[in-house]
Amino acid sequence: MVGVIQQCGDPEPDDPCGRIRAKIRKLVFQTKDECGVRGLKERIMDQIYGKNGPGTPEWTGHDIAITQIKNQIKKLMDDFKDNNCFGGTPVGQDAKAWIERPNPTPDEWKGQAANFTSTANQSLIDWAYWEKVTGLSGIALALYLLVSEGSRLFPPRNLVPVP
Repeated sequence: MVGVIQQCGDPEPDDPCGRIRAKIRKLVFQTKDECGVRGLKERIMDQIYGKNGPGTPEWTGHDIAITQIKNQIKKLMDDFKDNNCFGGTPVGQDAKAWIERPNPTPDEWKGQAANFTSTANQSLIDWAYWEKVTGLSGIALALYLLVSEGSRLFPPRNLVPVP
């Protein structure tokens, strides 16, 4: 769609201090799914749980992007101060924690295997999926699946939703 601007987040406040605060929070918390651009929090988490670890161009790219976002935030914080927007933390403690957090180090990299994927992407036949969902394994998991899903063959059981 040509000419459509994606609205991302809440509408901007009327006062300058509120606009600056909203821009800072957007830079910290926006997500690619919502806005098409990753915010600081999502960038940091992507770097820690990404498939490309330290020493790869992707790791370096994330590090550069995180630093650039922090530089944009620093400029906005200076604007906040220049506009005499006093009265406590301008962005909230939740955002402040992400802003002050150092860039991820190679020791923090956990890789994609540690990242929990959504259940929408999981196969219902996948044994590991059922272990994660139920917290059971081995014979206990097999018995659970047999009773829980096997009882669906009995028509009145279909009236009860799957846990």
